[in-house]
Amino acid sequence: MLITLSARNNFFVLFITVVASILLSGLSLYAGPLWGILAFALIALAILSLMKIQALFYLLFLWLSAAGFILNYFPLGEYAIATYVDEILVFLLLIFLSFKFASREVSGESSIFVIGISLFIIFLSISTLINKSPAIGLLNFVSTYLKFFIIFLCAVNLLGDDDLKRMITFAVFTVLIQSAAAALQYITFGKTNILVGSEITNIKDAACGLFGRYGAHLLGHFSVITLIISSSLWLFTGEKRWIFYSVISLVAFILSFTESDYIFIIFYILMLGSEFLSLRLKGKHERQFRFIGYSMLLFLILLSVYSALNLHLETAQRYKKYLTSASAIKGMGKMQALKAMTSIILEEPQHVIIGVGPGNFTGGVAQKVEGAYYKKYVGFRVRSIFSVADYWWSTFITLLSETGVLGYLVYASMFVIIYLKGLRLKGLVDPGAKPFDKACAFSLISVMIFLLFLSFMSNLLEATVLMFLPSILSAYVWKRYHILRRARL
Repeated sequence: MLITLSARNNFFVLFITVVASILLSGLSLYAGPLWGILAFALIALAILSLMKIQALFYLLFLWLSAAGFILNYFPLGEYAIATYVDEILVFLLLIFLSFKFASREVSGESSIFVIGISLFIIFLSISTLINKSPAIGLLNFVSTYLKFFIIFLCAVNLLGDDDLKRMITFAVFTVLIQSAAAALQYITFGKTNILVGSEITNIKDAACGLFGRYGAHLLGHFSVITLIISSSLWLFTGEKRWIFYSVISLVAFILSFTESDYIFIIFYILMLGSEFLSLRLKGKHERQFRFIGYSMLLFLILLSVYSALNLHLETAQRYKKYLTSASAIKGMGKMQALKAMTSIILEEPQHVIIGVGPGNFTGGVAQKVEGAYYKKYVGFRVRSIFSVADYWWSTFITLLSETGVLGYLVYASMFVIIYLKGLRLKGLVDPGAKPFDKACAFSLISVMIFLLFLSFMSNLLEATVLMFLPSILSAYVWKRYHILRRARL
């Protein structure tokens, strides 16, 4: 499907691209040939996007999926500009979206997210000015935490529902490649160490797929998302190919040794089992059969946990320690972060509303610029990290502490809106709602719960590669719901 932009907008896009390429070509005389190559790449991308905007989305996803591997194992990683390729691609999407807004061709229903994004940026700016935070902190928050919604808005307004459907299917297919790379890494560990990057935890043999250094957790979280989508598609469509992708996703997850997701996997099994029973058990004894089904699922899970504890498996023992030892819980990095945040609020109550400012407390930016609160509460702890539990910051702690209650509520409310849309599509009684629609709605509900869980456990929601597929899934559910709703009016 060709993107429908007016001739005037096409001219402006080409004009901006040509001007940018001339400037970059001029810089290449002083900065080297890489800038010249980048200029030609921008021209090619702009022309390609004008012809077929879907290609830009696919290119972004493919780059995100393999960027870690490319940057860590090829000379391209030596150039700092290479780490901003995804930023450039998202910026190009944003340019096309801005022309859509200018020509008033955007979806009216999605305008609520424009309001949400604007409010979030306003609160960030106020917090930055009051707390005298570094400007890079504000820029980091905007580019990192709003990328999900930018991609979502671009997908809703630049792609059709069939385009989104194909993109979801393609994204799930790529877990096959990630799983194959992970299996190769695991088999060759200690011999040739193919594609293996060092990890932030003490698990040195965790497979990372094509995500590169620190990629094991990215692989684990990504495979959980593809597991949710593929198993949901099997449940609602009955197509057996999705069983295959579910198994492949599970293999990739196991090889990643992402222990922090084990709790969610147990929860998701119960969710999937509940949905399976509600779809399959219809009739006179539905409640009784459902109760028996729930009981069996719960029994199997408890039996597995009991067996793991009795076999003295390391992971099970670690979970047991955190669940039974008060001192172990208090010593966790996450708990220490919450205690520090509480201390800051008690000393300076105004930070409840506006936070301590972007880049002042936790996160990668705070580590680089050594913000005031980072040096006081965090810096000395980063030297000793042995597991995810010891990892100091998380998305929840970063957003709440640095943007305050107002900023966090605005940000979280946009996810709640998308979650509610998934619930509505799933419960919609309409002959036009296809099994694929219902599967995506159930997937979205589950993925949103997973992202909430993940926001407390790590800061990897900052990774665009993890947020790309949920944003495309959200866009599909959003479009399908409103298409069906308009058809009924």
